[in-house]
Amino acid sequence: MDWKIIILFLIVTFNSYSQTIEDKELITFLYHNAEKIDIGDDEFDNILSEWDFRNLYLSKMIKITFGDNDTTARKLKILEKIKDSFYKHALNEVKDEYRTYNNISGPYFVYLVEKKDKEVKGILEKIIADTTMRHDNRESLKSFLKKYDTYYYINGKKRNIEIKKEANSSSYTISKIRNGEEVRVVEDEDDWLLIITTDGIKGYIHKNNIKIEIIQ
Repeated sequence: MDWKIIILFLIVTFNSYSQTIEDKELITFLYHNAEKIDIGDDEFDNILSEWDFRNLYLSKMIKITFGDNDTTARKLKILEKIKDSFYKHALNEVKDEYRTYNNISGPYFVYLVEKKDKEVKGILEKIIADTTMRHDNRESLKSFLKKYDTYYYINGKKRNIEIKKEANSSSYTISKIRNGEEVRVVEDEDDWLLIITTDGIKGYIHKNNIKIEIIQ
């Protein structure tokens, strides 16, 4: 399949978090297109942010799928450099937007807030505190600032909590996670949360098994 067709499929999928991307498709794309990814091309933004947040798990799956060999090692090295370059590129784009418009928004901004980037937090605080400027999205920015102080932890009755592929109890169990571990919440779906673990595993956890802590 042509790589442009694959990337179009991935973009459509990533644009709606309600549609779960199959890891096999993602790692296949990353492996075969490591040398072709352009961090300046916004078509790759969602893929690269996913790679950043889940690289430990996805790297492991790439090795399992394509073999732990010299070729895989070379591609993973390229992807690791791309991850670092993408972060720097996103940060520079957000800082340039702030310098130009005294405001920030867009996918790079959201990505960096999810990473709890300290420089972006500082910019957020400056914008919110600047009453001399009119910002239609000031309240929205305040909600993003709250994300920096909000943490999610596994807190279930059992020692190990199941991570489901879909948002229902009868769905396939992808993995298990211990109580007390921190997770990142990607999407709120009724009684379920789509989460990513610190190891990069992505799946659904019932809300009853999540504790939210807000640090003031």
